[in-house]
Amino acid sequence: MAFGTQAEALGSLGLLNAWFTIPAEIELEGWYLMYNAPRGRVISIRPGRFPSEQKAALSVRSTESFERCDIDSQIDLLESHFADAGWEAARLLRAARAAPDFYLDSIGQVRLDRWSQGRVVLLGDAGYRPSPLTGLGTSLALVGATYWPASSQLRLRR
Repeated sequence: MAFGTQAEALGSLGLLNAWFTIPAEIELEGWYLMYNAPRGRVISIRPGRFPSEQKAALSVRSTESFERCDIDSQIDLLESHFADAGWEAARLLRAARAAPDFYLDSIGQVRLDRWSQGRVVLLGDAGYRPSPLTGLGTSLALVGATYWPASSQLRLRR
């Protein structure tokens, strides 16, 4: 709210990514497995929190829009991209339909001309613009908060 609308602040990186939990039916031996298919498609599977589950992801280069509330059409969109991808794509697409936590989103990057507005400061992913795929948002937030200029007007009054 301090920096305008999401449409103004968020730029697309041209990537769709889906995450979801699947039954542990693929032998991982503790590894995170990734498969790169032609045309900017990536399939990945990693161990879950419990021995009975695994976490899956389907990523594809795309700027297509989708209806956030319609999971069936989101999975249809993924099926159109991954139908011929090979490896475990077919199994994961079937599992996505039954996943209790399926989530699809476009990967974007915050693009603003400033990091602060009054007493509001953007740190981490929002402030320093790495791709969310870096996994460094918390690290960047801590470093940013530690090294924020001492002369900043953001000091809290006691």
